[in-house]
Amino acid sequence: MPRQLAGLLCVLLGLAGAPALACPFRATDAETPAASAGAAQVLALGGTGRLQLDLQRAPATLLHSGDLLIARYAEGHYLAHRLLEGNEMGADEGERLDLPRQVRLLFGALPLDGLPDAERERLEAQRQALGLCDRRASVSRYRVAGTEVYRLRGSQAGKPYHALYLLDGPQVHYLDSSGSDAFVEQLLASLRRR
Repeated sequence: MPRQLAGLLCVLLGLAGAPALACPFRATDAETPAASAGAAQVLALGGTGRLQLDLQRAPATLLHSGDLLIARYAEGHYLAHRLLEGNEMGADEGERLDLPRQVRLLFGALPLDGLPDAERERLEAQRQALGLCDRRASVSRYRVAGTEVYRLRGSQAGKPYHALYLLDGPQVHYLDSSGSDAFVEQLLASLRRR
């Protein structure tokens, strides 16, 4: 798990020095999966939107360390939650980024035209590292409970990998999971405001 987080950090930092290839990428709009009834447990997220997710199955283990919460399930997959920080999206020390804007730029909801060359190259390098340019991964955009959500879908070590970016005011909730498509679709369908 720590190795996966370290790898994600490298990806999100833009792999400084990596050649940036043109990557005209845009997230596809997707329909929210249908909600299923009943929740074994509710995960309430802090933030201005007062968001919460229904977990259909209770995790076998919960781990909380710093700002990271990890739920491990009996089947072997996990769900992790934390808030994104500016340095993970390429901000220099002391620089404050508009994180929701950076996520929209990364996933093609906003055009890269007109950005400074260094910022455009950083975003294109991040897209390349995430596997978006060569279609090793895909991104879908949802609107759930009035919240803009981006879902990155790919694989790690031959297993499914999903990352959800929930734009909540000036914050971005980052959830990642090694669960199945059905598990993540259920999470998306259960997103609501408290």
